[in-house]
Amino acid sequence: MKRRSLKSIILVTTICIPYLLTSINTYIGSNSTKISNEIEDTFNLKISATFDTTEIDDFPGSLNNWSWAKSQGICTGSGTQLDPYVIDGHIFHPTPAWDCLRIFNSRKYFTISNCEFRYAPDVFSGIFIVNVTNGRIINNEFHHNMYGIYVLSMNDSLISENNFYSNNGDGTYFHDCHGNTITNNNLTLNSWQGMWMEYSSNNVLSGNLVYNNNFSGMYLYECDYSTLNDNMLNFNNFSGLTIYDNTFAAIENNEIKENIREGLYFYGNLDSGVTGNAIHGNGWYGITALRTNESLIANNNVYLNLRDGIFITDSHGNSITNNNLSLNALQGMWMEYSSNNIISGNLAHNNSESGLFLYECDYSTVTDNTLNFNGYSGLRIWSNIFTSIDNNEMKENIREGMYFRSNLNCSIIKNNIKNNIWDGIFARFSNGTLITENYFNNNAIGGVGTSGLRFDASCKLNKIYLNCFNNSVNAIDDGINNQWDNGIKGNYWADYTGLDTNNNGIGDVPYNITGSAGSQDNFPLMTCPLPLIEVVEEIPSFNLYIVISVIIFSIGIIWIIKRKKHQVIHI
Repeated sequence: MKRRSLKSIILVTTICIPYLLTSINTYIGSNSTKISNEIEDTFNLKISATFDTTEIDDFPGSLNNWSWAKSQGICTGSGTQLDPYVIDGHIFHPTPAWDCLRIFNSRKYFTISNCEFRYAPDVFSGIFIVNVTNGRIINNEFHHNMYGIYVLSMNDSLISENNFYSNNGDGTYFHDCHGNTITNNNLTLNSWQGMWMEYSSNNVLSGNLVYNNNFSGMYLYECDYSTLNDNMLNFNNFSGLTIYDNTFAAIENNEIKENIREGLYFYGNLDSGVTGNAIHGNGWYGITALRTNESLIANNNVYLNLRDGIFITDSHGNSITNNNLSLNALQGMWMEYSSNNIISGNLAHNNSESGLFLYECDYSTVTDNTLNFNGYSGLRIWSNIFTSIDNNEMKENIREGMYFRSNLNCSIIKNNIKNNIWDGIFARFSNGTLITENYFNNNAIGGVGTSGLRFDASCKLNKIYLNCFNNSVNAIDDGINNQWDNGIKGNYWADYTGLDTNNNGIGDVPYNITGSAGSQDNFPLMTCPLPLIEVVEEIPSFNLYIVISVIIFSIGIIWIIKRKKHQVIHI
C-alpha cells in the first residue's frame, strides 16, 4: 500500500515540476527589466544628498536628460505614469549665482518631493521650469531665493503642500501655464507676491495659505477660466487677491482678511464670479471692482473693512446679490459711473455712513435689499437716470431711509421705509420720479423739519400715489408741480380727518401737504391700499435695544449689591 502511494507522489511531481519551472521563468522574464531598474536606482540614488545647480533638459539630443540625472543619483524611476522619475529628499543649494534646479522640455512624468531649495540669489529661483508637462511638486521647502518657483509654460501638473517663504521676489511665478492644480501650499513672507500668474488658463488654485507677503497675496493677470477656492489670503501688505483682465474667473469660498489695502482688487474682468467669500478687516475696501462687466458678486460676507465694503466704478451689467455688507467704516457698497447693474437681496446694516450709495449709475435696479441701522442713510441715489428702487426695507437709519438727489425719471416702488430718525425719503434736484406703493411708517422721529417724504424747492414733476403714510409729519413739499395723486386715487394718510360720506374709499376733501408748494392730495384714501404690512405706531428696535440693555445693566447692579451685602453679613 505504501509503495503504491509513493509511486503516485513521484508521478504527480514529475508532471507538475516542468509547468512550475515554466511559470517561474515567465515571471522572471516579465519583471527582469523592472528588477534591473530597481537595482540600478538603489545603486545610483544619493539619499539626502546636497546638489549644486542642476539642469535636466529632456530635449532630444540633450546629454543632461532624465537618464543622465538618474545615472548621477539625482532621481529614480523610468518616467512613466506608473513609474515616474522621482527626485526625493535632496538639498539644492547653488554656490554660484544660478538656479537651484532647472527642468526644461520634459514630457516625462516626474515627482519632486521632500527637497529643500534655498539661497538662489539675485534673479534666480529654487526651481526654474520651461516647457514641461506631467510634473508633481509636493512637500518641498523653497526659501531665500529670488523666486521659489519660476515657471515658463507648464501644463497638467500638480504643485501641492510646499512651503514658499522668505523669497526675495514672488513665492511662485507662472507664465503661460494651463490646466494645473496648485493646492495646499504655504506662501508667506515673500518680498513681492505670494503668487504671480499671467497669460495662463484653466488652473485651479485651492486651499493655499497666503500670509504676510509684501505686495498682494495672489495676483492673476489674464488668466481665463481660473478657479480660486478655499484659500486664506490674509495680512498681506497690498491686496489679499488681485484679479486683473480675466474672463470666466471663479473666486469662491476664500477668506480674505486684514490686508493693508483691499481684500480683493478686481479690475477689467468679464463674466466672472466672486461668491461665498469672507472678506473682512481690510485696511481699504473689502472689494474694489473697476471696469468689470457681466460678472456676479454674490453671497459674500463683507464686513469690518476700513473703507467701503464694496467699491465699484465704471462697471456695467453686473449682479451684486445676497451679500452681507455690514459694519464697514464708510458705505456697505459705493457704486459710481456704472450702468445696468442689479443690486438685489443684500443685507447692508450698521455701516458708519450709508448702506448703499449709487452715484451716476443709470438703468440700475435696486431690489429686495435690507438697509438698516446705518450711520447716515440706508440708501443714497445720486445723479441717476432710469434707476428702479423696489421692494427694499430701509429702517432705523440715523439719518434718512433714502437720500435721493439729482435723479431723473426713476421709480421708487413697494419699499418699506420706517423708523428712520430723519426723513423716510429726502429728495433734492430730482424730477420725474414715480413713487408708489411704499410704506412710510414712523419716520422723522428725531430730525427737525423732517418727514416721511420730503421734497426740497429743486424738485418738480414727481408723481406720488398709492402710498401709506403714518409719520409724525407725513410729507413736506417745497417743490414745483409735484402730483400727489393719479387723478383717481391718492395716498393713505394716518392723520387725515376728513370724511367719506359716499363710502367710495376716498376722502371727501383733499389732504393738505405741508410745505411752500401748497400741494394737495385730491383723492386721499381712507384705508391703506397695501395690506401686507400693518401700519401701526412702533417703538423702534434700537430703542428696544437701549431699554433691554438698561434692564440687564440694572439687574447686574442689583445682583452685585446683594452679593456684597451677603458677603458682609457672612463675614
